[in-house]
Amino acid sequence: MHRPIHILAALGVALALSACGSPPEQDPTAEPAEVVEGTGLADITDGGIDVETDETAGVTQLTPAEQAEVDLINAGDRVYFDYDKSSFGAEGEAILRAQSELLLGAPAVTVTIEGHCDERGTREYNIALGERRAEAAKTYLVSLGVEATRISTISYGKERPEVEGHNEQAWRQNRVAITVINP
Repeated sequence: MHRPIHILAALGVALALSACGSPPEQDPTAEPAEVVEGTGLADITDGGIDVETDETAGVTQLTPAEQAEVDLINAGDRVYFDYDKSSFGAEGEAILRAQSELLLGAPAVTVTIEGHCDERGTREYNIALGERRAEAAKTYLVSLGVEATRISTISYGKERPEVEGHNEQAWRQNRVAITVINP
């Protein structure tokens, strides 16, 4: 799977802090956190995510983009498609409605929708199908009020599978449009 590690790190940090109220244990071999003089904030880097922790209150602050990534994971970042289709059903609509609420509440956030296909079919056909899938998700988000200029699309066709395998289970997971928060 090619999901950026920093999305998972943001979720892990947020969950760890909300569960125990204190920062997760740090690797003793890691470099010490950089403390910003006079602010009480430490710039902690964990797997590509910068988290500012108010050490006096024990509260972690995610940047708006990092919070959007966590919220997107919670809302659902994937819409699945049937074989050779670029339309989605009620489950996909529900996920895209949740994504639209997130995006409407965070007007500075932009996203890219990645269209993917399973390994069957030619490279050219799957690039076109992946683009139709990404565009279908974008069109639905725009119909829910998200500005089209905040959404870009890209097709990976069958070139970047989410799951390795040569069976229906793997193919089903690779027929997907994935919404990714832009840095």
